[in-house]
Order: sequence, then structure tokens, then C-alpha cells
Amino acid sequence: MSMNEPQRIAKLLARAGIASRREIERMIEDRRIAIDGVPIETPATILTSLTGVTVDGKPVAPPKAAKLFWASPSTESLLRRPKLPSC
Repeated sequence: MSMNEPQRIAKLLARAGIASRREIERMIEDRRIAIDGVPIETPATILTSLTGVTVDGKPVAPPKAAKLFWASPSTESLLRRPKLPSC
């Protein structure tokens, strides 16, 4: 899912590393999260980016892109034959 697709604010903030989705929903109830200075009243708020979103008055940075790592055995280990026990 790309960052430009509409998503619930709790999901976007969780991806940005602010808190878990459930904790963000509690923060919204406590009116700690705002958009352009206006506190959010419902966790059903849909956004396409975190532009203008603040938590406790501090702006939220967009999440960094996820890094995927591929772990594979080395080619050397694939080319070697397993040693068979001698009888």
C-alpha cells in the first residue's frame, strides 16, 4: 500500500512510529493529536499523508521507507556436496 492511498490516521501514525494503533486511538480521545492545530475528534479520520498532523503540539515526520532484506545461503554452500559418513 502506498503512502498516497487514503488510510486511517491511527495506521499512518503507527507506521511513523508514534505508538500502537490502540494507543493512538486513546491519544485521539485525549485530544492530543491535531491536524493544522484542530484536535481530531474521531479515530475514523482518513488521510493521505501526515502533513499538518501534530502529536502533543509537535509535528509528525513521515515514516521512512521500509527496507527489505533477502537472506540466502552463499553460492559456495550450494555447490558443495554434503559429506557422507564412511561405512
